[in-house]
Amino acid sequence: DYDLESYLEWNVAVNTPGTYKLSFRYALDSHPRPLSIFVNSVEVTKEAANPTIPVVYYGGSPSADKFPLQRCEGDCDNDNHCADGLFCKQNNALEENPGCEIGSGNGRDYCVDPLDYTHGVLFYPTGGWSSDWLNTDPIEIYLAAGQNTIRAQVPVGYKDGPNIDHMKLEGITAELLQPASFRNPPHFMSLIPDYSPYGVGEMNLRDALYETDAVLDHYFYQDNVAPFLCTRMIQRFGMSNPSPRYVEACSTAFKSGTYSSGSASFGSGEYGSLEAMVAAIVLDNEATSSSVSMDPGHGSVKEPILKVLALMRSMEYQTKIPDTLQGPPMHNDYQVKLWYIHEKIGQGPYEFPTVFSFFLPEYIPDNGPALAAKYISPETMILTMPNTVSLLNGMFSLIKYGLGDCNNGFSRYPGYSGCNDDGKYERSFGRLSYEPMGENLSQKIADLALLLTAGRLSGQNQATIEQTCGTEPNEASILRCAQQLIITTAEFHTTNRVERNGEDRSAETSVSDASNEPYKAIVYFYLGGGLDSYNMLVPYTCSPIDVYEKYRTVRGKNDLSEGIGLPKTRLLEITTNVGDPSNHLGQPCSSFGIHENLPTIKTLYDHRQVNFIANAGLLAKSVDVSNYNDETPVQLFAHN
Repeated sequence: DYDLESYLEWNVAVNTPGTYKLSFRYALDSHPRPLSIFVNSVEVTKEAANPTIPVVYYGGSPSADKFPLQRCEGDCDNDNHCADGLFCKQNNALEENPGCEIGSGNGRDYCVDPLDYTHGVLFYPTGGWSSDWLNTDPIEIYLAAGQNTIRAQVPVGYKDGPNIDHMKLEGITAELLQPASFRNPPHFMSLIPDYSPYGVGEMNLRDALYETDAVLDHYFYQDNVAPFLCTRMIQRFGMSNPSPRYVEACSTAFKSGTYSSGSASFGSGEYGSLEAMVAAIVLDNEATSSSVSMDPGHGSVKEPILKVLALMRSMEYQTKIPDTLQGPPMHNDYQVKLWYIHEKIGQGPYEFPTVFSFFLPEYIPDNGPALAAKYISPETMILTMPNTVSLLNGMFSLIKYGLGDCNNGFSRYPGYSGCNDDGKYERSFGRLSYEPMGENLSQKIADLALLLTAGRLSGQNQATIEQTCGTEPNEASILRCAQQLIITTAEFHTTNRVERNGEDRSAETSVSDASNEPYKAIVYFYLGGGLDSYNMLVPYTCSPIDVYEKYRTVRGKNDLSEGIGLPKTRLLEITTNVGDPSNHLGQPCSSFGIHENLPTIKTLYDHRQVNFIANAGLLAKSVDVSNYNDETPVQLFAHN
């Protein structure tokens, strides 16, 4: 009930009296909510940011000239109706309106400043009640030596509070902290104890420190460190195939600790200077000369998440509750919630699928011109058709409807309105607010192209966009149309020079006659993760050579251990001559065993719906021992 006091209470014991910082980890669906904080039964309050003023009520549907509504003005329906820094206080007839001269009871909604709450802690929305956890800004409280009580209480008139799962106290003095330690540290010296009275035997602290420093120095000064770091860093700066000269110049700067460009000098003069290395990357001719862009191997495909962020930043994404709101940092994080973005476009912050990140730095596409030229293109590893379609759908949705769930958008349902491409962005958490500069349509599209493609949009593409979007009914519609078309161009998705090849891309209308010849296709599935193939398909019944026993021996079976090979009791037997005795010609094993946890594979095999091709590797074309290293885009025998 609204008139009951709901609270959480903690008993906290400290040895040292003084000021401590109190914060909470919490989840909250929508709309800011306050909690009163009591320490030893004394309420912790704060001053309101603004003086209290009377409310102004314009009726249930204020006229257009009243928007945006100012502080203590209403009636508002959502945060977009309020001025910068304010939010629409959804009044449930009992809650207060902070900063406004009005009590509970009238049920009207007013725009308020969250800084006018005088309660101990104000919780901003995170996007969900159980899966979106953030931390509040800490408040200072005084704790006495010994036992203390801390109570977080829902104020009278409020029904719901946040979902709190942790309370955190900071400020404990150093004497109360335990020394840091870690279990089972690595050792690089003899384990023979030191029995000498002077501590100079085989086990002593001095040798451990010396050996540890020596190992770290060996790693740091190893010859491959500089070119390895330089290649990876250059790739992240937008050049997937740096020339050997470029990598050498960067490596020299890293090793020498200095880099000069004109009269400017960079670096500390010591080995391993990152300042010198980065300067060598961004100031090199290969990064700055326009003539280098003519090389088809120059540049890179942009990462999917960087395309999304580039669109939002360059087109000035603005949240519904504006960035000017003086709240804790998590508030704006909620307003740009990219909901499960990694599942939609193949990439998202902190969502690495493996320890090798989203893509391999040496990846070469297994088809197209890049394969023949051996061009590395790491980002194309996640450029699958589902990811590409989801990326375009999400960016189209962001442009047309704002950040929300409309037509597979990047975020969630904000809780109101429908999907309308009318420039109002009502069903969104925010929108793109940039207004292009220019006196005519051509200049405005050029301005958009400058921001979205670094001015690399071709004249032919620009003319097509002008012709297509020029028929839209108003300026806002023209802008949304131009933005959508620009983000579909190759110039937006890459950093290299784009030239048309002039080939006809129209669909073929002729249909060839059906063939009566039998046809089968091999479909390759490249599965991410690890697979111990030698325990997936195992020799079972073999003669005259007992391949199964050789398998067990190779996998560690001996008089003392069974090894890691599978006993036959854990294998599902399949025969090699199902329906066709010729299937096992030259094969010493008449049956194999499938891992016990793969009964579906056995069933499919028994019904002749699946087969095994052993010892094939990851091949894009036919190779032999003399050319496999040059003709294989994926590094065979690498654990990644």
